[in-house]
Amino acid sequence: DEAAIRADWETRLKTFVEESDVGGAHIATEVRIGSAFTELVEACHAHAADLLIMGAKGSHGGTNRIGIIAARCVRKAPIDVLIVREDAQGPFKHVVACVDFSENSAKAVQYALHLAAQDKADVDCLFVYQSAMAMSVDYGGYAPPIPIGPDDEALKSWQRDLESFVSQLTRSSPDVKVRSLVKERLNIRE
Repeated sequence: DEAAIRADWETRLKTFVEESDVGGAHIATEVRIGSAFTELVEACHAHAADLLIMGAKGSHGGTNRIGIIAARCVRKAPIDVLIVREDAQGPFKHVVACVDFSENSAKAVQYALHLAAQDKADVDCLFVYQSAMAMSVDYGGYAPPIPIGPDDEALKSWQRDLESFVSQLTRSSPDVKVRSLVKERLNIRE
């Protein structure tokens, strides 16, 4: 019976909130039954939410993995999603904002600055560029011959571009210590 299931989960949810350290008087609870992703999106719309915060994984999943529902929300939810890992504790001390010079990365830097100002943390703005060697491999070796080793001129150029990009965003957060870092990698995920 759906009503009994809903009542049971509502009781469990209220008990969870009351036993946590989050101050249950300020939290509204709601239980929905259906497809997890669809119900989360509908709840965000219904409550005019602009941020969805969720755990990195539910009851299933391996170490350092993101759960199926969390991954889908990150990719497809119509609002920003903040993923929190199980071992997250206390205020942030050091925040890394990944930059690709897009509007989204500018927004990520602004959020990082906001969190850092709130928690008195430092921010590293990181841009990773793929080396010329890696690009030639990606394109089936059809790139012109390239020198092996670091490209100091490219590194300096990217560093200038990153510092210019970041300086426009950090003006409103003068108390946050910010570093601009450029890394060259064969594989950007590294």
